[in-house]
Amino acid sequence: MNEVLLAVLGAGISSLFVGTIEYCDRCRELEDRFLFGIQPLLSELGGMDECYIEHLPRCEDTLGLLLAYYEEEESCVSQLLCISDDRHEQRDSLIQAIEHCERAECERYYSDEDSHTRRYLLHLENRIRKSVGSYLRLEAKFPSEDDVYVLKSKFAYFPGSWKLKQISAIARKINAVRGDYQDVIGKCNLFDSGDCGYFELLDAVKKCEKEQTRYDREGMAWIDRDAYELYLLVYEFASRCRSPYAEKYEEEPWWV
Repeated sequence: MNEVLLAVLGAGISSLFVGTIEYCDRCRELEDRFLFGIQPLLSELGGMDECYIEHLPRCEDTLGLLLAYYEEEESCVSQLLCISDDRHEQRDSLIQAIEHCERAECERYYSDEDSHTRRYLLHLENRIRKSVGSYLRLEAKFPSEDDVYVLKSKFAYFPGSWKLKQISAIARKINAVRGDYQDVIGKCNLFDSGDCGYFELLDAVKKCEKEQTRYDREGMAWIDRDAYELYLLVYEFASRCRSPYAEKYEEEPWWV
């Protein structure tokens, strides 16, 4: 009888040992998958460039003037009122700020493809379209909810474990980042399909940049607030993993 009990006990211990090893191997595999998979998101978030707007010396609020110009122009087009000179007050103000000319000369400068005004707008719109591409690439870099859920479910067997707490904090942050970029990415998709103009798009882009700006110890501005906060959470998680991908997080964020 004792021999039977010992055999059963031995088999149980052996199965438990094998199961524990398999579980640990599976967890390490998931950690590798997660740390590898989230690097593109962090790189894209941290590498977002400002949609640079060249300041106009004779204008106190260049962005405000540009937004007013695009709102007016798009309103004219939608209401078929673009033939009226009275509807181009903001356009004339923009031309005067660029060309340093009288109002009566504005139409001539606007009609000239080689004027400073047309070149200024062309360069600006190229930068805006470049930003659209960046935000659409960012959208594609978010990990699937399944990847994070599967990792959380493996650690859920140990409710008080630091890994579960940390991966849960990371999951919450990823969802928060999605929310932070939801409006601007939505506008970029609409712009890409021709259902949104420069006014709404530029407004959304500059608001997002303002919200994402952080300042380092030297006072330098970086448009990576969400990236930096997410990096710190992933760094804490990676520092206690044996994953070869954890080495990526041993120093300052690689995009800085």
